[in-house]
Amino acid sequence: MNYARFQKIAKTQIKRFGQLVTFRLGSAAQYDPIAGETTQEITEDQVYAVLTSPTQREYGSGLIQIGDAVLLVDGLSLSREPSDTDTVIVGGEEWKVVVVQKVSPSDKVVLYKVYIRRS
Repeated sequence: MNYARFQKIAKTQIKRFGQLVTFRLGSAAQYDPIAGETTQEITEDQVYAVLTSPTQREYGSGLIQIGDAVLLVDGLSLSREPSDTDTVIVGGEEWKVVVVQKVSPSDKVVLYKVYIRRS
């Protein structure tokens, strides 16, 4: 099956129906023993995403709370997979990433479901 085609379809539809958001993706923290400081490089990716609400089943899993939201992001636009150490700006508000699920029927990620919580 041609999953690259599905990646492009997801990107097109999310751009059509979504909104621009900014992901702040942090690198792994590195400790400098000489300076006694921990540093982390932050990369900002502006991408289109569809903001939606979690399903009742997702609330039942216990991983998310009332007030959390879900961002649907295509698998091509982000520079790397988001993690729970990252944040995202949606409509001028900062949210933290809680959980990330991939829709990836092969080695190609078609879609990320990014569960977010207000910071």
